[in-house]
Amino acid sequence: MARGLQTLQVLSVVCVAAVVVAGYLAAQHMMGMARHIAVGFLAALFVAFTHSMTLFYLIGSSGNVREAIRPYGWKEYLPRMARFHRVLSPWLTFAILAAIAAVITGGGAHTKVWPAWLHQVTALATLAINGIAAWKGIAVIRENVALQRELDAALRREQRRGAEGA
Repeated sequence: MARGLQTLQVLSVVCVAAVVVAGYLAAQHMMGMARHIAVGFLAALFVAFTHSMTLFYLIGSSGNVREAIRPYGWKEYLPRMARFHRVLSPWLTFAILAAIAAVITGGGAHTKVWPAWLHQVTALATLAINGIAAWKGIAVIRENVALQRELDAALRREQRRGAEGA
């Protein structure tokens, strides 16, 4: 699951970058605007899916850690799990919001309600925010997996002690 999410993080940045390039190609009439719009909408959905799944992964793994440590009273894992949420959740949330904003400003630019530069700025900001979110997401997921392995080893040691004492 973790490797899959890390891969999705990278792919989300690649998708947004491809849409930005497609937008500049469409503006130069080197590509159809309809294709840019369709790919942009799909990329925004992909970004929302990827980052939502990552948020749910963190929520689920935090719940699993809490449940696993409850019988032993171990509290040292909780600050690390809280840090994962504190570091990553805002970036993932803003990445989703930026993708939504890029779609909305794109619609406004296409219908000439808003100037094209507004969509360009929003699209580039979406690319930057998604890049940061992916970079942080990959790191946090890696740390989360390491914490889970550490906890798993501690639980095994505790179970062996319990079996030896019985």
